[in-house]
Amino acid sequence: MALEKGTNPGRKVTITAAAALAAYRFIGYTRQHAAADAKARGVTDDSHASGDTASIIVSGTVIVHSGGSFSIGAAVTSDANGKAVATNASTDAINGYAVTAATGADQEVLIQLV
Repeated sequence: MALEKGTNPGRKVTITAAAALAAYRFIGYTRQHAAADAKARGVTDDSHASGDTASIIVSGTVIVHSGGSFSIGAAVTSDANGKAVATNASTDAINGYAVTAATGADQEVLIQLV
């Protein structure tokens, strides 16, 4: 991934993808897109086929595709497709905080991972 304006990716880890992985999605400990409201291990910076060795970013400020609208500073979790959505329940896992806002789905937004 070329360094995009505003990103500051931190540490990366390598996994074997358990399913096809789209770029800029939350990845769960299952090595596939994170489940809805689940804690993510990190974020992909590229697409990968199932069985591929994939690097995921586990710290820093990264690009994630949005699954809906949210404001700057919003706590975000994953939707069922690994996209960033605002948390709406105390039981939702917080995967990061929005550095940029999303006005709808499928936008590239900056998320500070936690």
